[in-house]
Amino acid sequence: MKKTTIRSIVGTGFLAFASSASAAVIFIDFTNAASATATNLDKFNHLNNVPATALSLADSTGVATTATVAVTISNGSLGGNNSGGSTALAGDALTAGFTQVVGDSYHFTSGSDIATYTISGLDATAMTSYTITAFGSRNVTTDTRPTQYTVSNGVPAQNEQMTANPSQPVNNTTVQVFSPITTATGTLTFSVKGLNTSGSNQFGYINALKIESVPEPTSALLLGSAGLLGLLRRRRAQAFPS
Repeated sequence: MKKTTIRSIVGTGFLAFASSASAAVIFIDFTNAASATATNLDKFNHLNNVPATALSLADSTGVATTATVAVTISNGSLGGNNSGGSTALAGDALTAGFTQVVGDSYHFTSGSDIATYTISGLDATAMTSYTITAFGSRNVTTDTRPTQYTVSNGVPAQNEQMTANPSQPVNNTTVQVFSPITTATGTLTFSVKGLNTSGSNQFGYINALKIESVPEPTSALLLGSAGLLGLLRRRRAQAFPS
């Protein structure tokens, strides 16, 4: 009987740890259609290119979150949005959960413009870090159009920059991953800029973004341990009443 009780307590404690360590996922589709929040039937939040109009974000199951996203442009106007991205996704893009629908539409910048997407309402505590996965694609091009993605959390020393090649001539597999990212303000910015300087086609592309929040392992372990300790104390009090 004692062994069964111990197994039950340990099992419950493990479930508490696993639950506390689970990741919440938010998908964003950069679209040429109307903006819309994710639902239980559509895991993607669809963001149009209307500057400074915040969209409330739901997670991949359609549950509302406190997060929002809005776009601003360095020179006042986004190059545009379009369909014509890669639809037959494979490799890392498919594994990340991106689909044909988000592969087909994109936002783009031109020239020296920088599109900055401000994501607010995130967890500002040190207990949570974020993994951000970006996918960019432009179909039917004959030249390489590299795009620079920059993730900033308001602390310059922790900024990350990475160069992607979303068109060689078509990208349907490659993603760029930024991890771990933390924010002391609850706000992150994700910026897009074209890097091609060899000709007139200096365009930057972004089709989809995935934001995963995961409690830090130490914090999750402490939460799980606290729950297990509480269970042990209650069982001990029941077994040996004063």
